[in-house]
Amino acid sequence: MYSMNFNARIEKIIHKIIKNNTIKKTIHSFVSKDNYQITFKKMIQISKIIHQTKNSSIPIISRTFISNKLSSFIQKYHYSPSMKIADIGGGNGQILKEIGTTLKLSKEQLYCIEQNLPWSEPYPFSHSDSLQYIFWDNENIPTIDSSSLDVVFLMVTLHHMTDNTIAKVFENLERLLKKGSLLIIKEHDCLTKEDQCVIDWEHHLYHLVESPLQTEEALIEYKKHYINNFKSKQQWDELIQGYGYTSIVELNRLFERNVDNKNSTNLYWKIYRFRGLEPEKLKIFPLT
Repeated sequence: MYSMNFNARIEKIIHKIIKNNTIKKTIHSFVSKDNYQITFKKMIQISKIIHQTKNSSIPIISRTFISNKLSSFIQKYHYSPSMKIADIGGGNGQILKEIGTTLKLSKEQLYCIEQNLPWSEPYPFSHSDSLQYIFWDNENIPTIDSSSLDVVFLMVTLHHMTDNTIAKVFENLERLLKKGSLLIIKEHDCLTKEDQCVIDWEHHLYHLVESPLQTEEALIEYKKHYINNFKSKQQWDELIQGYGYTSIVELNRLFERNVDNKNSTNLYWKIYRFRGLEPEKLKIFPLT
């Protein structure tokens, strides 16, 4: 299904994340040592190389391409002027803000939901004029009215949660979603140990680029809270359908139906419709 070999996948990730051409080969040599095993020593060396070199960090990424795709889909198939949308794990909320602008939705109709935990990624949360930020404790999502959400996004978010937290997400969504609402996910189809290694390296390289110069102590703290709960596409599908969702359509990482042969981390989109379950039936779908 994926035409690239392991080395080509790693090289593509480095090329995407590291923008200084003079250090790409050096970083690749560290990554590839000892069969791509991830170690503190490698990560510290890579951090030093990145931070000793000017213009090595990734540029600000435009999210407009995918926000336009999502807006077009919603407008065509599920739009209402009074609709409410939530993005769980939405970071700073840039994509949600752009969707809201395109669909002419007010701040009161948009919710960016993030964790309120000391080790969560720091975001500027700078779009409070356009949307509402809601912080949850991995137990309850507050503030949002029951049966009020029309669309929920989970974009490369689920794999950063433990199975227990995933269960809590779907318990909350059972309460918050209207029947017939859309759930739109973006995830990795992690089928093999090679897939996991490639996806892990992508996450770690982003962390090293976006963080200050790393010490072993800092990396120990990072690794302590790093969650890589990757699953295969089939596992995600069984889990989500088990919580009362019907599969509608699967799309590639570009939100298109075409074959995508340049997808180094097996990303895909899947859209579901919420049909709902009796509350007591939630417990019959174990996640492990």
